[in-house]
Amino acid sequence: MESMNSDVCFEEEYIKENLYSGKGIPLFLRNHIRDCDRCQEKAKSFHFENSIPKSSFGKDFTKVITSWKSGLSDDSQNNLEIFPNSNHVYDTILFQFVYKHRLRIYIIGYLSVIVAFSYYWFLL
Repeated sequence: MESMNSDVCFEEEYIKENLYSGKGIPLFLRNHIRDCDRCQEKAKSFHFENSIPKSSFGKDFTKVITSWKSGLSDDSQNNLEIFPNSNHVYDTILFQFVYKHRLRIYIIGYLSVIVAFSYYWFLL
């Protein structure tokens, strides 16, 4: 799944400089990497060469990879080293259902809280 932003990807040197700067990655670059398959592959290859420091993403890079939709490709040589017990959360039926109906779930949740508080208020 390539997004529209992948046509305007950042150069490898720019990504590498931000990953290893120690200051953390700017938000726009972090969002772009999350949505762009090509930049994800670049970041993964940088990680396999030299481990990306925790300060770049604010948490362990292996946890960052699991938050990306593509995760690691099946033909990746280091797939088992990073995720020995991985399950692809984004492929589950429950995740797809919740993601598809997330607005309705939020509305029902808020309405149930309002009904509970109003019922309690009227009992007083």
